[in-house]
Amino acid sequence: MIGPLRPQANPPAPPPAPTGNGKAAAPPPAAPRRREWLRRPVNTDGNTVGQLLRLLLFGLALLLALGAAIAPWDGLRSAELEEGRVADRTIYAPQALTYVSEVSTQQKKTEAANNAGTVSARDTAIAGRQRAQLDAALNRLGEIRAAPSPPDEKIKAAQEAAPA
Repeated sequence: MIGPLRPQANPPAPPPAPTGNGKAAAPPPAAPRRREWLRRPVNTDGNTVGQLLRLLLFGLALLLALGAAIAPWDGLRSAELEEGRVADRTIYAPQALTYVSEVSTQQKKTEAANNAGTVSARDTAIAGRQRAQLDAALNRLGEIRAAPSPPDEKIKAAQEAAPA
């Protein structure tokens, strides 16, 4: 709130001092006038012209700022769109839209069910059989290495004993 201003009373000027010849001395040069009209109260609340001008300027600046924020600068509201015509620019939607189609969902589920691959049962004995085959192959290779035969025969026997 703008508080009331009290008008300042200017003290009365002192009377000119007489000079020796009985005439009054010339008044001192006048001080430059200040803009007192900006400080003069305009209404009963004590608001001055300067305060009202600042308030008016602030309101004008606020109006311009809000107008610039709200104004449609891109001109999309005046776009001429016709059915079948190719757009000359990209126009984006103001918000995203998603739609779940029941028909498309059911078609995808049916297609996935028809294209399902074959499912085989899990055989836990396979790992045991493969481990037994590996143990047998390693034992056979150990026997070949321990045999007192020449290296060429050992290599040939090891190649034949290795599982394919």
